[in-house]
Amino acid sequence: MHIYIAMGVVALHKDMPKIKIEFEGVGSLNGEIDESLNPRTANGIIDALPIQGKAMTWGEEIYMMVPFKVPTEMASINVNVGDIAYWPDSPAICFFYGKTLSSKSDAPEAFSAVNVVGKFDVKKDVLNAVKNGTKITIKKIR
Repeated sequence: MHIYIAMGVVALHKDMPKIKIEFEGVGSLNGEIDESLNPRTANGIIDALPIQGKAMTWGEEIYMMVPFKVPTEMASINVNVGDIAYWPDSPAICFFYGKTLSSKSDAPEAFSAVNVVGKFDVKKDVLNAVKNGTKITIKKIR
């Protein structure tokens, strides 16, 4: 949700695209793409939906290769639990839900700089059941 303040008036923006992330045979999670964070990247992902790929795991991160490339924007290795990010080096979409193999603490850390594009509902029982090769489908639901 975005909050805009203009001339003393507060308006809420609820139009962030909602997505469903389906892990075949495991479960699904809801998320949203926030176009304000890295707009070119977010719009590139939205335009490509639905996206399918195979899961790869790296600690408590799941990522999948994608068939499109978007330039680096406000990229960083610093991410939060529940972040959806685009990894330009691969290219891939990443879902961070805990400590990765690069982490220096309990917080997730990307292998290299990523463009954060949204958030997803972290359900560790679903995420921990995802294995390398699990089919992932990301689709827009609203």
